[in-house]
Amino acid sequence: NELTAMYRAMVLTRVVDQKAVNMHKTGMMGTYASSLGEEAVDVGTGYALDETLGNIFAPYYRNHGTLLVMFGPEIFSKIFLFWGGDERGNMFADADRCLPFAVPIGTQFPIAVGVAKGRRLLGKEGVVVVSGGDGSTSKGDFNTSLNEAAVKKLPVVFLIKNNQYAISMSIKEQTATRPLALRGGGFAIYSMIADGNDVIAVRHAVGLAIARAREGKGPVLVEAQTYRLADHTTVDAAKDYRDQEEVDRARANEPLLRLRRLLIRRGWWDDAREAALLAESERKAEEIKQGYLAIPRQRTEDLVEFLYEKIPDVYSYREQLAELKRKGV
Repeated sequence: NELTAMYRAMVLTRVVDQKAVNMHKTGMMGTYASSLGEEAVDVGTGYALDETLGNIFAPYYRNHGTLLVMFGPEIFSKIFLFWGGDERGNMFADADRCLPFAVPIGTQFPIAVGVAKGRRLLGKEGVVVVSGGDGSTSKGDFNTSLNEAAVKKLPVVFLIKNNQYAISMSIKEQTATRPLALRGGGFAIYSMIADGNDVIAVRHAVGLAIARAREGKGPVLVEAQTYRLADHTTVDAAKDYRDQEEVDRARANEPLLRLRRLLIRRGWWDDAREAALLAESERKAEEIKQGYLAIPRQRTEDLVEFLYEKIPDVYSYREQLAELKRKGV
């Protein structure tokens, strides 16, 4: 059933996530942003994005579970490439369904609004679902995008993953607007709050939002309230600004634990299935790791060749390119 399938996706997301964190610690990968504790938001969103309806997803750098649902486990090779510093990791297999990662905070919002406007001009159906963290709501990009989408009644769903911390700043220090869904009301945008630790609630809320936007009723804002159990990235130390008691309370309410309890109560899950899933997920994570390590590194001369479609007839570029090719760095 779908609940079991969502649980399996959440577990695989977490196991691969931990594999990436360990790879960073051993020098196999660059800085990595974990999604630990936020799997319900991402997987629930992925299941709400019905690809048959022409919907497009505009992710930010912490939406791994959504990409898993959309593209399958193979997408993790791209995600690893991206965090390994290889821009090929940002070249998704299906650009009509998903935009590249956005790392500068909030930049994905105006891009998503622009895509929605362009698709309307082309007469294309479908909704653009754009995701961002709580910190991104304090950026001008976000507020400008809300206003434009509201004025033009564009089919955009703004999904805010409120994990309570924007890097090292808590939501309480960041903004007086709480819940964050109130920001939508300021632009006359229909807004909802979902329990971000409940994958069923997220799937339902995002599904309702997509349906509403698709009916021509304008944009929708969904705030999914969850908690970032991990550091902001692998170069962060959350213990310096968070109390361990707060983290422990959040861990007791984390999404995998909640869904697993439900599945067990319904008779759809047990310890044997759990052990088998963990072993299977670990094998898959190791395959993804080895596949990533086997990918040939980018050529250094790509720094020049991918900067322009045609290399300018300028001495510095010609000489730099020739030097890079000669050294074979």
